Amino acid sequence: MVLLATGGLAIGLAGIPVRLVSGHSGLVHLGANLIRSIEHLTPIRGGTFVYFIQDGHAATKIGISGDPSQRVATLQTGHPEPLHLWKTIRCRSSADARAVERDLHAYFERQRMNGEWFDLSERQLRRAIKLARRWR
Repeated sequence: MVLLATGGLAIGLAGIPVRLVSGHSGLVHLGANLIRSIEHLTPIRGGTFVYFIQDGHAATKIGISGDPSQRVATLQTGHPEPLHLWKTIRCRSSADARAVERDLHAYFERQRMNGEWFDLSERQLRRAIKLARRWR
């Protein structure tokens, strides 16, 4: 499969420039430099967040997502009470977010209602947010 073809130069998926018709090695070097530049681009990412979603009865979901607002919308379809995104905390990596989520779930194990839902008072929710900020 060819990604770029111009002036007798074809650049394949592996980034190996191939001379098709012309004998111009300058085009081969230009293509190789282009591929190297593309490979060094830093991907743009929104990050991974630990989120706290709460319903009207203080049931709080502690989870992780790359798009917490979309996560609320997804959860809302299966929840009878209106859900509110209480707080999001951006983590350095998805691995860090998973670790913070796991540690918060363990810390509040006694308040677990079901799955990732916890019965947290307002004070406990503030504590969870403070811990997540510190652990991220």
